Amino acid sequence: MNAILRPTGGAITQSALSQQISRLQRELGLMLFERTSRGARLTEAGTVLLTHARAVLAEAERLKGGARSLVGGRQGFLRIGSPAYAVNSAGRKGVMAAVQQNLPGVEMRFENA
Repeated sequence: MNAILRPTGGAITQSALSQQISRLQRELGLMLFERTSRGARLTEAGTVLLTHARAVLAEAERLKGGARSLVGGRQGFLRIGSPAYAVNSAGRKGVMAAVQQNLPGVEMRFENA
């Protein structure tokens, strides 16, 4: 069984990774990879999406760092970026409720990202 290491230290099988990529491509309506005789390579759309994905992951790491500094209910604000279409999403409402309940002294600021 081929296994690929995740950044978090766990492993994912080649088959599971292929299934996740196929599901993402169907969801986005884009081909992200081209299969070649040597394996696979990113399409132009895949390259663009990768750039955005890296920016999102970097922002998520900054968010985790900011959240850690707020532990203990310290005063401050939490800036959260989300796509404009997610303004009324259940996930965003859940984040708001959790922050308000667990960190009442923290002001949330949502920005379209």
